[in-house]
Amino acid sequence: MTTHGAHTPVAWRGDLLAAGLTLLWLFIVRAALACPWGFASVTAPDGLLQAIPFNPDDTWSYLSWIVQYRDGQFGADLLYTTEPHPALLWVFPLWLIGVIAKVLSIPTLGAYWLVGLLGAGATVMLFRCAARALGLEPSAVDWTTVILVLGSGASWLWHGANRIGFAPPMAGGEFLYLDLFSSTAFTVYPYHTVSFALLAGLWWAVAVSEQRLSNREPARLAMGWTTILALLLGFSRPYEPLAFAAAYALKSGWLWWKRSDNQTDFRACLIVMCVLAVGLLPGVVWNAYVSIQPVWSTFAQRSLALGLDRISWLSAFGGLWLLALMGFLSRRRVALKPCLLPLTATLLAIVVLIGIPHAQAKLASGLILGTALLGGWGASAIVRWSRSLRGSTLAFACAALSLTGLLGTPSMAMGLLAIRLASATTIDPALNGIVDAIPAVTRGHRTVVLTDSLTGGVLPGWRGLRVYAGHFSLTHDFERKRDELAAAGFDLKAQTSSPQTITPLLTSIVKRAAPDYALVKTDYKTVGTALRHLGWQPVSRNSGWQLFRAPEATK
Repeated sequence: MTTHGAHTPVAWRGDLLAAGLTLLWLFIVRAALACPWGFASVTAPDGLLQAIPFNPDDTWSYLSWIVQYRDGQFGADLLYTTEPHPALLWVFPLWLIGVIAKVLSIPTLGAYWLVGLLGAGATVMLFRCAARALGLEPSAVDWTTVILVLGSGASWLWHGANRIGFAPPMAGGEFLYLDLFSSTAFTVYPYHTVSFALLAGLWWAVAVSEQRLSNREPARLAMGWTTILALLLGFSRPYEPLAFAAAYALKSGWLWWKRSDNQTDFRACLIVMCVLAVGLLPGVVWNAYVSIQPVWSTFAQRSLALGLDRISWLSAFGGLWLLALMGFLSRRRVALKPCLLPLTATLLAIVVLIGIPHAQAKLASGLILGTALLGGWGASAIVRWSRSLRGSTLAFACAALSLTGLLGTPSMAMGLLAIRLASATTIDPALNGIVDAIPAVTRGHRTVVLTDSLTGGVLPGWRGLRVYAGHFSLTHDFERKRDELAAAGFDLKAQTSSPQTITPLLTSIVKRAAPDYALVKTDYKTVGTALRHLGWQPVSRNSGWQLFRAPEATK
């Protein structure tokens, strides 16, 4: 794809340099977090250190689908539940990671982070191409890259005020939901990073398609890329396609209203919108179909809402939104057309996060790219202002402090520090020593393991095993099952009960779940005794765990 003045050799060298510096930054952050990359086992005082710096629950769930794709499944199912349900999920980034893990014969966690690094570099390069296609000057392109890679929230100001007693406590959105920011997604979420790369490519393809159509130049290649990227994005994440389509629809509505002034631009936008629809609809429709299927519907309902109040979201995005406002004001008298899509994306994010903060907040996913584009113009305007005051040290200091605050650099530092100080994700060495005795397949199906809900949250992503209860949103009726397991002896508090007391409930669980193996901590003596009474055979035992095989699994 080409567009006027967008791809000079100097521009490409700048893109490669920006991508290289981004990867260098990610390596530095990883070293500071003392987190491995997942290609080899690393032993820590608490056990085997895993390459998961943040949110292990969700990361294990992504890995549970990657494992299935690695094993040759095209559609994945929910390994965190035993209710029958079809294997309907196809997620392009996770499928790609699974295929790479299989082809390169590397651990799934290693492939996960390898693809994440490549995705971060690709996001930076494609986003810079999109910025140039929208007409950003070189300085603004560089600043929008800074926002993309380092931009965070303004909650650090509120936290500072709270520490000195001037404000009540508040949870900033940038500290809890790191997937809404590209900068933090690069650091902790490779899956989301690949989605950002596809989204950045879509911004570029759409901008080039519009420009070529408006200039009456051949646009088949650009529209072809628009279709392909939209199709892959639709099968990558359920939220970003809807957010981008809504922002583009708002832009189209504006051009329709002003169509008497410029029929050419409206016609180009309408054609691109049709191409977008062709690319996005298959994934959107399929995800909608999956979300209403039995068992899958529970996951769909729980994965959308993010329960934060308006102040939390305002503090999370307020600085970047202010920077975007400055960018819009700096361009309003020059040309509104390049600002339209970034502007509608930013306004839509404000409406979603501030207007309905307790419900569908994830519908703002990916809209940060529009804010970054407008913010690039805003940051460039601040720099121009400081340079216009020649020799003014005060002006330079004000510009530097303003950019630091608006970019949210202190919030990013606080977030990384919190991750570094949190407990590392580790695997109990005793657990690692006993799971090798569990086969991947039993009686012609993926092995089902009965264990406590905490261990059940790890086994699907770590070993590809099915469990009765694990992840809160991926286990059908999770709270009931978690409490059942605890009452049935998979909890230290239940050891005061007798085996005869828990046997009826344990029998009921076994009948419904049909497990092949039971993985029990050695401290849980009551459930171990009850399993023996029910005819389960001891298979292995070490200092921390004991493994039982179901009577039916021995046949």
